[in-house]
This record gives sequence, C-alpha cells and structure tokens, in this order.
Amino acid sequence: MTTQLTVLEKLYRFERETILPIRWVMVVIAVLLAVVNSQITILSDAAAALLVIFLAYTVLCTYLLLRVPNFIPVVRAFAYTTFALDLFFMAGLVFTTDGIHSNYHILFFLIVLHGTGVFERPVQTLVVYMGAIMLYLVIALAGSPFRDPFAATRLLVTLTQIWGVILLSWVLMKNLSQQNEELVTSLRDLRLSSEFNLSLLSSMSDGVIATNGAGQVVFMNESACRILGVAEDAVRYQDVYYAFPAMARIIEIARTRREVFTNHRVEFRRADGGKVEAIAAAQVIEGSIEEPGGQPGVVCVFKDVSEIRELEEGLIRTERLASVGEIAAGLAHEIGNPLGIIKSCAKYLQKSPKVAEELREDLEIIESEATRCEKIVQELLRLSSPGDFVDAPLTVNAVLEQSINLIQLRSEHEGLEVARTLPPYPIVIRGDEKQLASVFTNILLNAAQALDGRGRVEVELSERHKEDGSWAVIRIADNGPGIAREDIPRIFNPFFTRREGGTGLGLSIVWRIVERMGGRIEVESELGRGAAFTLYFPLVKGLKLAERRPASLTPTLVDLIVDDEGADYPSQS
Repeated sequence: MTTQLTVLEKLYRFERETILPIRWVMVVIAVLLAVVNSQITILSDAAAALLVIFLAYTVLCTYLLLRVPNFIPVVRAFAYTTFALDLFFMAGLVFTTDGIHSNYHILFFLIVLHGTGVFERPVQTLVVYMGAIMLYLVIALAGSPFRDPFAATRLLVTLTQIWGVILLSWVLMKNLSQQNEELVTSLRDLRLSSEFNLSLLSSMSDGVIATNGAGQVVFMNESACRILGVAEDAVRYQDVYYAFPAMARIIEIARTRREVFTNHRVEFRRADGGKVEAIAAAQVIEGSIEEPGGQPGVVCVFKDVSEIRELEEGLIRTERLASVGEIAAGLAHEIGNPLGIIKSCAKYLQKSPKVAEELREDLEIIESEATRCEKIVQELLRLSSPGDFVDAPLTVNAVLEQSINLIQLRSEHEGLEVARTLPPYPIVIRGDEKQLASVFTNILLNAAQALDGRGRVEVELSERHKEDGSWAVIRIADNGPGIAREDIPRIFNPFFTRREGGTGLGLSIVWRIVERMGGRIEVESELGRGAAFTLYFPLVKGLKLAERRPASLTPTLVDLIVDDEGADYPSQS
C-alpha cells in the first residue's frame, strides 16, 4: 500500500510539475504558430475548433491538478486519459493543417514526454512511441504529401527530431527514475531512522525535552510528560523559559559552553502544583542553527530523583532515629529515678511548714519542670521502643473516625471545624490499631494547636492505585500558618521544633510508626498557606468486603497523644 501510494504521488508530481507547464508552453506555441504564420486565416473550422477545445481542455487539467483535493488516488486514470486526449488533439491539428507541411508536428514532443512519465515499463513506453510515430506518418502522408519537392526531406527531419526527443527523454527519465528511487530509499531510511529514534526516546525512563533556536519546546517524550504532569501538545512551541523556568539556566550554559552540561540539580513545578527534583544534562543540537547569528537548539535529559531523594532522607532519618533511640533509652533509665526523687522532694517541701512562703513558688516551678522532664523521658522511651507491634488487618475508616472524635471532644478545640471525606466502604491495611490511632491523633492535634483551636481541618481518606502498588491515602490539611519550606525536611528529626515548650519528639515517633507499618508520609506547606500531611499505607490484597470488619478500639486520648504539650510547628495568632 505504501509503495503504491509512493508511485501515485510520483505520477501526480510529474503531471502537476512537468506535464502541466509543458502543456501550457505548447498552447502558447500553437497560438503563436497560428498568428505568426497567418494560418489562422486558412484554418478549417475543424482546426480552429480543435485549437479552442485544446485551450479549454488545458484550463480544465490545470483546475483538476491544482484545485481538486485528494486527487492522488485517481491520478493514474487522469494520466492515461489526458495522454490519449493529447494524442488526439495533436493528430487532429496536424491533420487539419496540411499534414506533412504542418508546423504543429512540434506538439508531438509533448506526447513523447508525457508517455515517458506515464508508462512505467520500457516495453509499454516503446509501444507508445512507435504508435505515436506511426500515427504521425499516417496523418503526414495523407492527401498529396510529395507535391512539394522538399516534402521528403521535411519528413525525414521531423522524424529525426521526434526520435531525438524520444532518445533524450528516455535518458533523462532513466536518470530521473534512478535518482527518484535513490531519493525514495533515502527518505524511507530516514523515516525508519526517525521512527526508531522517536520510539527509543519515547521508551526512555528519563525525561527528554528539545528546544529549537528560538527557545521553543519542540519535543517531549512520554516520560517527560509523565514526570512533569503535562501534555506535549499543551507546551509545544511555548517558550521553554515560560513553560519550564528551571531549564533556563542549563540551556544558557549549554549554549555558552557548546558542550555537554551534566549533573545539574533542578526543581520543576508540576502542572498540579507538586514539585519534582531532578538531575539534568543539556547539550547543543549540532546543525540546528536556523539562521546566521542565531542560537542553536538544545536537548535536555533529566532523571526524576524525588523518590531516591526521599528514600535517602528516610534512610538517614531512620538511622538517626535508631541512634537517638539507643542513646535515649540509656538516658531515660539513668535520669528517670533522679527526676522522680526531685519531684517528690519538691512536693514534700511545699507541704513542709518550715519552708518560707517565698520559696514555695520556686518549688512549684521545680515540680512543674520535673514533671515535664518526666514526660520527655517517657517520650524518649517510646521513641527507642514503640512497644509491642500487632500486625493485623485493620479498617482505616474506624481508626480515623475515632481519632477525629477524640480531638473534637477537647474543650480547647470547640472552635475547630473538621471536614471529613471518608468512603462508604471500608479501607483495610495491615498494622497496629493503637499505634495508627496515635499517628492520626498527633497529626490532628498538631493541626488543631497550630490553629489555636480555631480554624478548619480537612481529612480525606481514599484509595490510590499506582504503578508501585495499591495504597490507602490519608490526607490531613489545615488552613493555619503553615511551615517554612526550609523546615519541612527537618520536622521529623528528633528534638526539632519551632514552638516554645515543644519537645520535638511527636513527629519523630509518628515517622517511626508509619515506617514500621510499611508506609510513608509526605508534607506540603508554605508559610501562610497551611500544612498538609499525606500518609500512604499498602492496602491488604485479596480481602473481600465481607471480611473488612473493624475491630474494637479502646485506647484513651492520653494513650494516643505523644506530645500533649503542643505542636512541633509554631502556631501564629
């Protein structure tokens, strides 16, 4: 089918670009011959009519070739028909203008050229040539051709000219045909190479973006579209500095250095507002300068390292938590007893009548701080050893509902609005119910305290099916003051807090529990725009809905709250 289409396209171009101009030249020659030789006065009515019809016929051919759409499928029938009509008109004009003495024999050259392009096989072309010559001889010798003593010479010269044109056109068409075949082969190879390269680029896991000399995006592979969350058509021919500002610097460096620029870290902003951290390389596309003094195009290749970065940070955080936990366990046991003694002594002295009244307030401060230190010791022990872990199927809906209810029961949270979006069907994961409730409660408490008990918290539970598996997704977002961007990577580190009086251990324990349950936690926030915590837990596979029954939950609010002192990120009134 492709080969047939190529042949028809070739014939269409031949008719349109070669025969059509020659046909108009022949029309002009025919008219000039009639005027210059004054033959128009002696032309028979038939000859004059043929000349007019030939002109109208040429106009019709011009319209069909230049104006009619989708003409290629019928071009072969058109070529055969016009060849026959050309032969008829040329023979008729020669016959009606005194045969061998007619000057219109020059129009037979159009027949020769037309036949060379229309008929593909040499035998067909030879038969057509011989038929045209025989037709000319029959017409030229009709009547009394030899009344002129130079008629024989004239006939010989005309036949020689016709055969010369036949030979010349044969050689030219042979060369053109060979060149055309080579061109078609080259174009086919180029197309196959282009398709292969495009397929190769599309199958790459790394993103690829190419720009032209004007800095416009001309290509994006599927990985680039997936990583950046944008369709290629949406950014094609957009200025790359507008579409992907992160690319601006490496493109300029690549153009300046005229060499490969590698290992450059960039941060893209996805179409959905998310961020992607990537390692990018860029290189100038040789030979892409479109005009003198212009800039070359650039191809950029980048790899999404966001997940790798998160894994690295998670590993570092886990190692840090493990080491802190070991130290914390030792410290907790060493200072636990002295703290208890200090607290008991402070209480005893407050009740003793021998203690001066002005010292009692100081003793209350000592008791309060000792109590706070005891709480930190308890949290350190919990960080080092979260307790027995019960790995069993549990329904996230029920755990989340109870955590929300516990937070709303606190009197200081009367102005807190919690909007929940939970599916009607149970979402089941594996883990420890009590520890999961502790995770939800502490994140909700952080949000409530960041809002000073007045504001809105949105809780959403859903399922998400990705390439890396099926997940239960819990998103807890508030409209509070938010977290500074530079603080987000550190909020899960032990003892990191921006709030006065906070221990900085609550979110560290949350992280450890989530990781222990095979999940992960993501944070999105900007100052003044609230904070959103998104938790992912693997769904239980192959569990029927009838088996998704929530177990009873009995932990108290005190059991669930890790850092009752307050949130690990600051609240702003």
